[in-house]
Amino acid sequence: TCLKLRQAIADRYGLTQESILVGNGLDGVFTNLGRTFLNGGDEVISAELTFSAYHDTAEIMGAVPVKVPLNYRMEFDSDCVINAVTERTKMIFWCNPNNPTGTFVPLGEIVRVIEAIPQNVLFVLDEAYIEFAENPESGMALTKKYPNLIVCRTFSKIHGLAGVRIGFAAAHPMLIKQMYRTREPYCVSDIASAGALAALADEDYFSESRTLFIRERQRLESFFTEIGADFIP
Repeated sequence: TCLKLRQAIADRYGLTQESILVGNGLDGVFTNLGRTFLNGGDEVISAELTFSAYHDTAEIMGAVPVKVPLNYRMEFDSDCVINAVTERTKMIFWCNPNNPTGTFVPLGEIVRVIEAIPQNVLFVLDEAYIEFAENPESGMALTKKYPNLIVCRTFSKIHGLAGVRIGFAAAHPMLIKQMYRTREPYCVSDIASAGALAALADEDYFSESRTLFIRERQRLESFFTEIGADFIP
């Protein structure tokens, strides 16, 4: 159950160990979410252009993927998501920053959606790329306020551990308890857990990765602007 890693993650974000679940990458966490909460006929909302694992998670469990369009800025459209909710909606997947468009929605707008939907609809906030945002606003602390919010992170991106396969979810302890009931018991190796613990402590690598990424992104944006090419900021 990765107790040491769960405690380290909890300490990092001001949460409790009971509010953290560790899985075999975020794909493993999403599979866990499906096994725990989805039934045949449930509806799962996500964007039309986003990480395909959300749709797959729904279909594998016999649920119905509901894909809403992005807005003209290639961002998640809050009103479209809210209007897509029906009595059959069980889960919403929201990727912020979005994969593959890279667009970022302010946390206040995400809160507006959470407060507009029924409390029995789970809101899954995928923050796999949050550290790459210019001004990152994480929903991690909001898991204390909203019991239907599940925030997902991974060590595959800024920490560079993609091949090791380790990710985690933060949520109300009652949700995490249910997820551990359906989680594969040995889905995270000791090596992966140790690597994640080391990555959490390696502030220099984290800082260097973030600085390099932002610098290169700005360089590309300047180049596209110079040659007059349209691009998504």
